[in-house]
Order: sequence, then structure tokens, then C-alpha cells
Amino acid sequence: MENIKLGEEKIVSFLFFVLKNKKNFCILTIDVDKEWICVYTGVFFLIEAIFYSVLLMCVYFSKKVFMIRENKVYSILVVISFFELLIELILDFVGPMYKIIPQVSYFFAKFYCFCIELWLTFFVSYIVCIIKYEEKRKVYFYS
Repeated sequence: MENIKLGEEKIVSFLFFVLKNKKNFCILTIDVDKEWICVYTGVFFLIEAIFYSVLLMCVYFSKKVFMIRENKVYSILVVISFFELLIELILDFVGPMYKIIPQVSYFFAKFYCFCIELWLTFFVSYIVCIIKYEEKRKVYFYS
């Protein structure tokens, strides 16, 4: 633990080890005038997932893809998952403030649930497209 003086009264304590909090593991804790701000590991995971999703979209959409039904559904899945990650990141910051700004918090929570249901719907349709394609392939190649 290292104490840094900002002016004469403010002391900032940086704890660079993992602290056990009531709900999650806390990576970085800052104490400014006895007000604790905690950055959780879920935020770091979301940022990495957004980075990975951007890379996936760049690679997938930069090459030429045959526009059959399963590729169309897969491209929609990739875009939906990117927006879902962005909404989840916003919800991580807006969600705990539901007592201060309830309308915004509830809106992002409901929109996040809608994005999950939309992704699941397209994922099921993607599975159905693959199964139908495999059935057609069996008919053509095994008959």
C-alpha cells in the first residue's frame, strides 16, 4: 500500500492487490476522503471482449464471404454481440446508480435483456440453418 499526498488533506491509497469485497473481487481501490471507488474484474473482461469483438468484425467483414443464409445470420450475430457488450459496459456503470437515475438505469437494463433475447433468437436460427444445410448435404452426397 502506498500513500500519496495530494495537497495537505487528501490522501489517496492505492491497493494493487486483490481485495475481497462483498460481491466481487476488487482489483484497484482508491480512497479519496474516505469515499471508496472500486473497479471490478468484470469491467476489464468486458473491455477485452469488446476488443476481441472489434477484431473479429474487422477480420470477418474485410474478407469476401459467400452470402448464404447461415453467413448472413452469423454476421448479424457478430454485430449484435458487439452492441450487447457495449450496452453491458454502460450498464456496469449506470446500473449501480438506480436510486439516483432510475429511468436511465432501467432503460439500459431492459435494453440489455432485449439484446440477449435478440442474440439468442438469431443463434437458434443459425443452428436451424446449419442443420438444414447438413440435411441437404446428406441428401446430395449420400444418395
